[in-house]
Amino acid sequence: SWAPEQLPVPALQEALTDLNFRLITPTDLSTTEARNQVRYIRFGLTGVEAAFAGTGSLLVASGPQSSRVASLLPMRHLALIPFSRLYPSLEAWAYERRAAGKLVDLYRSRANLSLISGPSKSADIEMNLTLGVHGPKYVHAILFGSVEEPSS
Repeated sequence: SWAPEQLPVPALQEALTDLNFRLITPTDLSTTEARNQVRYIRFGLTGVEAAFAGTGSLLVASGPQSSRVASLLPMRHLALIPFSRLYPSLEAWAYERRAAGKLVDLYRSRANLSLISGPSKSADIEMNLTLGVHGPKYVHAILFGSVEEPSS
């Protein structure tokens, strides 16, 4: 998972912990121990920079505390999408970001931008299709309205 403070739902970690889920946020996979910790993770939980209604695509930006591993390694990728990040198209999003002077900053501040348009697919020479070879086998987009911080 991305770090809890990077996810667009306040107190999500606490809610998932109450349901016996544990969020693991990989930061450095250079050691065998770290790779073994994430090897059998079944779900990857991320936010998105934007989602595009016209194609059903997700723009996922990675960086510190928002590792690409969460959207690429597990069998299922769960993308949390606030309605405020839903755009008609990539072009509409880029136009809005550029007009606000924020497009170049995004490119410079992130390690990677991935455009995800469905599950990973690959076929061999005989056209046998296999899902989940180079990324998740299933991608779930979870759209939601505004979420308020719980009162303490």
